[in-house]
Amino acid sequence: MARRRNQFRFTGKSHSKKGIAVSFASVVSLVVYAVFVAISINNQGTLSMYYGSVGVIWIVESLLAVIFAIQSIREEDSFPLFPRMGMVLSVLSLLIWAGTYGLGMMG
Repeated sequence: MARRRNQFRFTGKSHSKKGIAVSFASVVSLVVYAVFVAISINNQGTLSMYYGSVGVIWIVESLLAVIFAIQSIREEDSFPLFPRMGMVLSVLSLLIWAGTYGLGMMG
C-alpha cells in the first residue's frame, strides 16, 4: 500500500467567508429571478404588486451583495476566486433586477 506524502501549505491564505456568502447569495438571487420570470410567463405578464415589492427587496439584497463583495475583495490573505466571482454575480444580479424593475416602471 502506497503511503501518502504529507501535503504542506506554504501560505496563510484562506477562502474568504464573505466572498463565499456573497457568491451564494447572488446565485440564489439569480435563481429567484428565473422563477419570477417563469411565473410571469405563466400569467401572461400580469403579476400583483406583491411580486413587485419582493423584486424591490431583491434589488436591495443585490446592492448589499455588491457592497459586501467589494469588502471581500479588499481582504488581505485570502484567495481572490470567491470575492471576484461574488462581485461579478452580484453586479449581474443587481443589473438584472434593477433593469427589470425600471422596464416595468416605463411600461
